[in-house]
Amino acid sequence: MKKFFLAIILLFGAAALCSAQNVKSMTDNDLSNHKFTRPAVIDFYADWCGPCRKLGPELEKLAKEYAGKVDFFRVNVDENKEWAARYGVESIPYLLWVYGPADTRAAKGVKAAASGGPKTDSTVGYMPYSDLKQIMDQVIQLWDNQ
Repeated sequence: MKKFFLAIILLFGAAALCSAQNVKSMTDNDLSNHKFTRPAVIDFYADWCGPCRKLGPELEKLAKEYAGKVDFFRVNVDENKEWAARYGVESIPYLLWVYGPADTRAAKGVKAAASGGPKTDSTVGYMPYSDLKQIMDQVIQLWDNQ
């Protein structure tokens, strides 16, 4: 019986480790050096944030579905303040949707034009999976139409 429970614990532990790899933890330095070559979602969060913890599994599910097509990143705002400041993160969870690579000729009003970073849009707060998926499909379409 003990072996059975141990096997169950190991199985769930391995599954948790596999799914946790779908969304990569990043630092300010990692993001500053990252070259966006496909659409991406950057989740600005904090460990103490209830809505952030609720959003995490939804993003993991989305990351699993779009694996190989979209990059998913997490940035802890308590430990990494540069990118949060760059994009005006004042409330979390804050999702930065990257729909285009860096382009200094971006249309007026696009945050990226001022920062030299990728073309982005953002959402704030918890959203259910269906809403996240709808936005993700729009982001992919914007990326593909460039």
